[in-house]
Amino acid sequence: MDISATVPGALNSEIKDIIAKNGRELTALEANLLSTARKERDVKTLLVTSCNPREGKSVAAINMAYALFKDTNLKVLLIDGNFRAPRLHGLFNVGPTPGFADFILNNTENVFKDTEFDRILLMPHGSAVANPLDVFRAKNFGEKLNVLREAFDYVICDGHSVMGASDTSMAARYFDGVVLVVECEKTKWEVMQMSVEKIRKLQGNVIGTVMNRRKYYIPRSLYGKL
Repeated sequence: MDISATVPGALNSEIKDIIAKNGRELTALEANLLSTARKERDVKTLLVTSCNPREGKSVAAINMAYALFKDTNLKVLLIDGNFRAPRLHGLFNVGPTPGFADFILNNTENVFKDTEFDRILLMPHGSAVANPLDVFRAKNFGEKLNVLREAFDYVICDGHSVMGASDTSMAARYFDGVVLVVECEKTKWEVMQMSVEKIRKLQGNVIGTVMNRRKYYIPRSLYGKL
């Protein structure tokens, strides 16, 4: 019996298997993220996105949260900011509400869900919204994100894909850094370039790329010509 199907906060067993297999890569990922934070600026809020849907960004976001929490005293918040195709509440077997939309639009405070990892909290996507852009266009979005920034060591937001909607591009400027997940041997180089340019055009700070299916992190300096 899969315990994740019955215990609130328990991570899906398939995702846990992926994390278990990625031990070396997770250590490298944590080192690179912390190194980037020191070199560029105080990077504490991260938006995880991809060029296209289904490139593995939700799993990458969970991997990143686990990498930063593992063997440290860091407190990490994982947010589901993908209102069009939310996954995190299902993967952690918790209810979808209240959550991110309620926190931003309605000032709801009780929006955090415990997970089986004692220093990782989850904020699901929250109540349905007619237009997800309303969340990211809210006048207090930056202020509310700063509240979370002060409360946690790291805030990792699983966002929508860049090419699928304008949500991520609009939100990117509020985060300290954006991490782009790319599926190897599937996503075209030109699409990746377009995605990075779209984020940067709206003042998003792209700090690195996670190459899914190969599982390694490329620092910004290696693809600075994008």
